[in-house]
Amino acid sequence: MDEIKSLSFQMEKIALKLSVKVQKIYDSLKELHDLTILLFKNTSEDNDSINRWLADEMFAVDGKGYFRRSGVLDTFHNKMDISDEVTYHWPGQLKDDLGIRFRFYALREVAFILKKIKDKLGNVSIIYYQDVISNGAIAYPYFDMADAIPADFSWKEYYTYLSVNPENNPERLIQRTPPNIDYAGEGLITIFSIPIYVRGCLKTR
Repeated sequence: MDEIKSLSFQMEKIALKLSVKVQKIYDSLKELHDLTILLFKNTSEDNDSINRWLADEMFAVDGKGYFRRSGVLDTFHNKMDISDEVTYHWPGQLKDDLGIRFRFYALREVAFILKKIKDKLGNVSIIYYQDVISNGAIAYPYFDMADAIPADFSWKEYYTYLSVNPENNPERLIQRTPPNIDYAGEGLITIFSIPIYVRGCLKTR
């Protein structure tokens, strides 16, 4: 009987820890949701500023079909510290798309916040934005997406978007996917997502 009580106590402790962890994730997603909306609203859609940012950050279409920062990618492959950087998954054929250019420009300083949240949450593998309208993504910490995801990958077919799209989630709530094998080599993972609606359009994270 004592063994059963002990086991029950241990299970309750584990359940409580998981509950606290899940609540932290929910709180962080809501924080990122509000920050994203604020950044979109307070960022100017000045095309000259966006063009300067793209040039300063050395964005270019590479041989794998991505439009990304060549300098940061080189630094990553040289195994130098880029802990303050995010990965851009931006298909080369969309390099001139005004919507994704603006939204990624508005989020250009978000790596610092994502790092703080990841450090706070502990063993969360990746935090990322999916821009399903323009078929792109931003991820932290930095990794070479070409190793896992083709440049023409459709984020609208990915299970995170399917869990929060308007048809499956009209209440616009945070959703959690069943365990899946991660494309980026993280093994078996569960993903928490919150939809972001801007001017009637759905993005997701």
